[in-house]
Amino acid sequence: MVKNTAQREAIKKALQNNKSHPSAKEIFDMVSSQLPYITKPTVYNVLHSMVENDELQILTIDEESLRFDPETKPHAHLFCISCRRVYDLDINIPESLIQQILKRYSVSNIELNVRGTCLSCKKQKKEGGI
Repeated sequence: MVKNTAQREAIKKALQNNKSHPSAKEIFDMVSSQLPYITKPTVYNVLHSMVENDELQILTIDEESLRFDPETKPHAHLFCISCRRVYDLDINIPESLIQQILKRYSVSNIELNVRGTCLSCKKQKKEGGI
């Protein structure tokens, strides 16, 4: 059983409905304004505890930092190589594919990651803004 602390609640609240896939540093910045006494190691420990309890997913899509996603069901992501944002992709991962993988392997995580340019950056580039 996981102890429900003020720090854990603040982190859960910061991640609730958060679609930005923040890094641990970004999460620390969000919660430290509410809890000035919180430390970076506490944030890292809580995040990893949430991952271990399937409340959170670690994304390895950005080579510069781990990102965190409160949506734990398998789904796809786009990492924009221009603005470095991570987006959820509205693509169905076929259940049959997931079941084939799970039958053959012991799986701890399923990620479908795409690297490319998001629509906003693509539009700016087309208009000559980038």
